[in-house]
Amino acid sequence: MGDKRAGSVIPIKNGFIYQAFYFWKKALEMFEENSEVESVSFELDDEAKSFDDIVVEFKSEKYTSSGKVKKRFYQVKYHERSETTIKASDLILPRFINATSKSFLQKAKDVIDAAEDNIEVVLLNSWRLDQDDVLCELISNDDGSFNLSNLVKGKTVDSKMGRVRNDWSNHLEISEEELFSLLKRIKIQEGKTIPALIDDLNVDLKKNKLQKIDEDFYRAAPYISLIDDLHAKIKEGVTLDKHVMIEHFSRAKIFTRFTDNNFLSIGIRSFTDSNEKLQDNVNRFLDLSSYFLESRFCEYQVWNNQIKPEIQKFVLEQIEPTIEHSVHLEAHQSIAFTLGYFAHQKTQKYLYPIQKGFNSEIWEYSEGNIHFEKELNCKRDVGVDSEFVIINIDLMNRNLNNDIRDYLEEEFPDTKVDVIDILPEVPEQRYVKDSNHCMKLAVETSEILQSLPIAMKRKQWRLVFTAPNSFLVFLGQYSTQFGKIQLMEYDSENFTYKKSILL
Repeated sequence: MGDKRAGSVIPIKNGFIYQAFYFWKKALEMFEENSEVESVSFELDDEAKSFDDIVVEFKSEKYTSSGKVKKRFYQVKYHERSETTIKASDLILPRFINATSKSFLQKAKDVIDAAEDNIEVVLLNSWRLDQDDVLCELISNDDGSFNLSNLVKGKTVDSKMGRVRNDWSNHLEISEEELFSLLKRIKIQEGKTIPALIDDLNVDLKKNKLQKIDEDFYRAAPYISLIDDLHAKIKEGVTLDKHVMIEHFSRAKIFTRFTDNNFLSIGIRSFTDSNEKLQDNVNRFLDLSSYFLESRFCEYQVWNNQIKPEIQKFVLEQIEPTIEHSVHLEAHQSIAFTLGYFAHQKTQKYLYPIQKGFNSEIWEYSEGNIHFEKELNCKRDVGVDSEFVIINIDLMNRNLNNDIRDYLEEEFPDTKVDVIDILPEVPEQRYVKDSNHCMKLAVETSEILQSLPIAMKRKQWRLVFTAPNSFLVFLGQYSTQFGKIQLMEYDSENFTYKKSILL
């Protein structure tokens, strides 16, 4: 009897773990840049009813295949055995979801009808769709939505799709038109196995500098005990926003530290409005904030006569050759680029910038992972007898090419200027994905600039960026062969561009 009792607990425990891992997977989306997620809930009884396993609320209505959606309700079903598959008939059988009176479709209808917001409901199930059943023809491989254009096929009840429409409509006691409207708000997604889910979750945990889950001891993962503890204390459902989740992670000591890599850490600050005590977290520190007490911009002479020599001296005296350094930057883009410029490749000073987020991550790259298909587009707008070259590097989709042309028209209306635009083929705000991608883009940008005609290389280059500081450090390390470089900074007080450091 003891063995049977112990065996019966395992599926329940694994079901909770499966749900918890998916909860954290959805919750970590809040820490992505420009995330649309406001909060994520676990077992939210009051509002979600049968779809209370996970509830994702968006900051504003998000457009999906269901239309406009403010909340997404998940029902998570884990099964120890994977040989069973899902058929169309299962959606109207209560026993399919271990219920006694209402089926999956009935419960989905209840939640959707009662919702005050535009919602969609998702069945996240570890069983696969039956490849020989009509349901397989109705569910999209992309997001699990119903392919209603397939369901409408077949005019009679005796047709394959007609039988499904008839069975489901009669079961729900609604018209076919109402059925289609309901199904538009429902998705059926195939969940990953627990090992695959752990691998997927570990990618996000590592990216956010959180402890990874050991696949061999996943039941002891701190994320399971944390959600179990919160669920026990908050019976009506656990709801976490970004701020609350950070508090719980800190309390549970789940964060790792960037110093775990045993890098020598350096920090450079120029922003006076930063609240972070950067000097307390690094081994070597350069504070340039005194030059920017009154404004985020300073005079050209200050950039070159005071700030540039300080950076050069810091690199020479504080950054050691052949030693790996993590780099904390609370600084202007010109400073990030100049740091890389003086710590160029031949100095053997290895810099790995810390990409800022809710928890910092060292952008350590691997040389073997930075050579792949070209993805940057270079557009040239050149003339004859131009006085200088403006080079715009826009990796954040900030419309820099148009802004610079407006700037040139205002500041140099009678001057001939060559303009080089470097941007991704398909721009997006968060284009730089990770450390390897960042270094790859820096190398590719360097190759583009080195391939420019000699006549253009002889002119002064003025560089303007919208890119992460990590990219600017990397590009700076490859820029000593570019010739004279005039860096530009955006003056946000006067809405224009001004010269900063000359290299």
